[in-house]
Amino acid sequence: MKKNLQSLSYFLSAFILSFYSAASASSDIDNLMSMDLDELTSQNVTVTTAAKKEQPLNDVPAAIYVITNEQIRRSGVRSIAEALALAPGVQVTKLSEFNWQVSLRGLNETLFNKLLVMVDGRSVFSPLMSGTFWHTIDTILDDIDRIEILRGSAGTMWGGNATNGVINIITKNSNETLGQFFEIAHGQYNYKEADYRYGFQLNDFTTARLSVKGVQSDYYSFNDDEWNNYNVAFRTDYIEDDQFLTFQLGGYHTKSEHSSWYTYDFLDQPLHPLYPDTAIVANPSLLKDYSRGVYSSLNFGKTLDDTQYKGSFWIDNNSRTEPTANGQYSTVNGDLLMIKQLNEQNELTMGIGARYTRLKIPTAKANYYTGMQPYQRLAYERV
Repeated sequence: MKKNLQSLSYFLSAFILSFYSAASASSDIDNLMSMDLDELTSQNVTVTTAAKKEQPLNDVPAAIYVITNEQIRRSGVRSIAEALALAPGVQVTKLSEFNWQVSLRGLNETLFNKLLVMVDGRSVFSPLMSGTFWHTIDTILDDIDRIEILRGSAGTMWGGNATNGVINIITKNSNETLGQFFEIAHGQYNYKEADYRYGFQLNDFTTARLSVKGVQSDYYSFNDDEWNNYNVAFRTDYIEDDQFLTFQLGGYHTKSEHSSWYTYDFLDQPLHPLYPDTAIVANPSLLKDYSRGVYSSLNFGKTLDDTQYKGSFWIDNNSRTEPTANGQYSTVNGDLLMIKQLNEQNELTMGIGARYTRLKIPTAKANYYTGMQPYQRLAYERV
């Protein structure tokens, strides 16, 4: 009799547990069914832009949106600027096939200087025109892990240019891109693209990859001005237990030709008294614009007990020859960060950083105002 009662109690316990498990599973399914597509795609997404540490997207009390690699791949976009149009609150304007205007929160400018744009924590802001030249930010789209977009002021955490928001382009760890990858593409306006990546393992804790990308196309959709862009990048990652180290090295070379570039000469006297506007003479010419840059970055981190220590150091050098943004600049940046968990509800974040930028702009000639470069390019369709 005692054995029968014991068996019955086991049966009832198992039945009650299975009932609660089924009810819990049903509740989870109901929660999933009530979510929209954006909520479903963000269930396992983590972000680092909000507090410089990994957090689940749903736990971040900020207006933040994440464009995943899956979204980029399915959308069919060909550049990072195009991919940003997938995010709400981001205004993306296409000025030419490779010239973009990106801004946040309804404030639209040609070069938006209130938006901090980073690639793996390295700022790509250009002081030559106080903005971001999007055609210089190019990588194999399959190498991008996610793009984090923080809409709102983040100057306390990130410093200058983060007045209206932050865009952080985060590439994949090299241990996620082992093996070979090759892709070619062809499209309208003589568009041609070739991508190659080789990922390999150095030892049990270290992996690396080398990637090369080349693009050729027409700069405008209505004439055959030529555009060329070449990008090479190397990355290696070391991960062991509670410490990591990432080193990156790369560069880009961009060339564009513009057959309808005009310079204007101002004469002392009009050519005809009845037509005073003829004092300005437009001279068509061929412009070759070059943009070049190299960069190197080192990121490292270690966790001791309840404290995280992180650091980053990067250096880059960029130049451009277009008359409206002619110059060269070099930047050296270093940051150290400590995040200490005080208790279950509170943590302390402390950091220090320094940046040095050297800007070189050609000296204007004495007769500079007798021959002016135009404010914008003019192009016409060839017949």
